[in-house]
Amino acid sequence: MAHYELNTLFSERLPQPVQALRRFFDTPFDARQREIRQRVAEMRALTDAELAERGVRRREILAYVLRKMDEHVSRGF
Repeated sequence: MAHYELNTLFSERLPQPVQALRRFFDTPFDARQREIRQRVAEMRALTDAELAERGVRRREILAYVLRKMDEHVSRGF
């Protein structure tokens, strides 16, 4: 997970024109990775009580996000 976190920190510090250029060459995989990263960050920002309301333990956040995204994708087909 450390690689994931450091990669995120590095990419967010790039100048705006460089970020725009990177997005121009993005693949669908890159876009999905960004969406996963954003959703995981949103879930990590929740309190333990808010996570419990959703039936999620803090250690299960990544699995929960991936499962929800897969459910969303499978409904679209």
